[in-house]
Amino acid sequence: MVVVEELDLSVDGRTAVVVRRSIQRNHYRSHLFTIDLGAGREVPAPRQLTRGRVRDTKPRLCLDGHTLAFIRSDPTDDDAVAAVWILDLERPDRAHPLRLGAHGAVGEVAWSPDGRRLAFTAEVDPPRFIAGHARPISRRGPAKGADAESPLARHITRADWRWDEEGHRDRWSHLFVIDLPSGRPRRITSGDWGVADIDWHPDGRTIAFTADRGPEPDLRPRT
Repeated sequence: MVVVEELDLSVDGRTAVVVRRSIQRNHYRSHLFTIDLGAGREVPAPRQLTRGRVRDTKPRLCLDGHTLAFIRSDPTDDDAVAAVWILDLERPDRAHPLRLGAHGAVGEVAWSPDGRRLAFTAEVDPPRFIAGHARPISRRGPAKGADAESPLARHITRADWRWDEEGHRDRWSHLFVIDLPSGRPRRITSGDWGVADIDWHPDGRTIAFTADRGPEPDLRPRT
């Protein structure tokens, strides 16, 4: 069972990066492919960019047309920390994670109009439901799966405590912005609510997003 989940287009419309999802051993795996759309009616065969036991999603092409940001997670572990990765379409074998500092799993990414900054959403402290000792997110490190520290218990008070393919929603995701290539992430939003669907305004100074700040967003959702 193979499907194309999502895609992103270059600004000139000549290149598409698509997510190809398959199932192996009862887990989703997804890899990125690039397709040249500028060759006329005869579209060339897609070229594979990423491989391995990974779940690569949310491809976002920079304005320069060759730098790609995407999110990578471990499909065999719902609680593994998803991270931002960067690759050059001409050198996909040199893909590398973007070191972003003290936060948890990344949910979305978006390039600024000038291609010099990257906005992203990521999980932050404090935890929502964890009872007992919880190691701060800034010291979670790379541990995941059997090597990760599990909470003593969870005191669940809302219906949105866990989602398929996301795992336990122990922390809210909030908005960050980082200057590339070597800046430090700056947190933009905070509060007892989450941020999603981020997009830049063409002025490069404003970011739009969706959120649900109602009194019972888990029972009566209205973003």
